[in-house]
Amino acid sequence: LGIYNFLTARPAPDRFKTPMFSYSNPKWYAELLEDIAIQKPKYILNRKQYPEMDPFMPRIKKYHDEIHAYINQHYKLALEAGNIQVYEVVDNAIK
Repeated sequence: LGIYNFLTARPAPDRFKTPMFSYSNPKWYAELLEDIAIQKPKYILNRKQYPEMDPFMPRIKKYHDEIHAYINQHYKLALEAGNIQVYEVVDNAIK
């Protein structure tokens, strides 16, 4: 979560250190998408599996899928290490 920001010496692009915290409120989720689009972080760290989210997937799947679609549209997979994926922005406009 926030440890990635600490280890990479980069501020979080939003008040949510991980997208799943915003899934409980549509306004928070919209805020997250807006902030990520504006700040366009150079790297995004992702886990391949989220077992703690499995019980909630019926309710949050649309948010989860939308975040991953955004990542796939604007980022490329740069590195995989176990369950962690590192995506690097491919858009030219990095903030």
